[in-house]
Amino acid sequence: MEDLTGAGPQRGLYGDRGRKPQAPADQAAKPKAAKKEPTERLNLKLPTTQKRYLQEMAWRRRMSLTQYLSALIQADMDQNPGWEDSLDELND
Repeated sequence: MEDLTGAGPQRGLYGDRGRKPQAPADQAAKPKAAKKEPTERLNLKLPTTQKRYLQEMAWRRRMSLTQYLSALIQADMDQNPGWEDSLDELND
C-alpha cells in the first residue's frame, strides 16, 4: 500500500495501536508470582441493608468486596481450627 500522507509506512490496519510496547532489553523480567490457591465463584443473594453494609465496611478499609469477605471468612477460620476434620468429602 502506497503512503500518500507522508506519515511513513503504515503497520497494519490501525497502525501501532493495540500493540503491547516492548520492554527494553536491559529491564529484568518480573519474578513469577507464587501459585495461588484455586478459587471458586459464589453468587450471593443478600438483603439490601447487608449489601450496603458490606460495601461501606470494605470501602472504609480500602478493600474490594471480595477481599473484605475473604478477610472475614479467614478470621472465622482462624478462630475454628480443626474445622476441616468434620468435612464430608463426598458432598464437596
